[in-house]
Amino acid sequence: MMSWGQCAGTNRWRLYRGHAGTRTLPVKDIIDYDYVCHVPGEVSRDIRMEPGDVLYVPRGTMPDAYTEHGDSLHLTFSLVALTVGDLMMRTVQLAMEEDMTLRAAIAYDMRAPRGGRRRDRRAYGAGADDGLPARPGA
Repeated sequence: MMSWGQCAGTNRWRLYRGHAGTRTLPVKDIIDYDYVCHVPGEVSRDIRMEPGDVLYVPRGTMPDAYTEHGDSLHLTFSLVALTVGDLMMRTVQLAMEEDMTLRAAIAYDMRAPRGGRRRDRRAYGAGADDGLPARPGA
């Protein structure tokens, strides 16, 4: 959720219908922003803001702004919503802090049947615990 407060001058704000017509909620902390994926849809609102005005924009709505005449100053306020994914990750993190077994390494060969032996990696001339993948069919 973002809000803008216009302090001085005027700005025009355009709000777009989702991303290219969809209501995709972006992942927080995007490092590689995908400009192709996040192309704005059609303009849903065109708003002129003057000093003292505040604009609220829900998460997932793409905005852009431009100054109409002369100088302009606005403040941006952002609140980051807690998502279901955030709650799940935090829950797992807390469980890992409490339970050492959750921090144990996973067995290398996950394809081995339960209770079965790990595949013999000696075909590659190395020991069974060398980290090399098993030869197909071995």
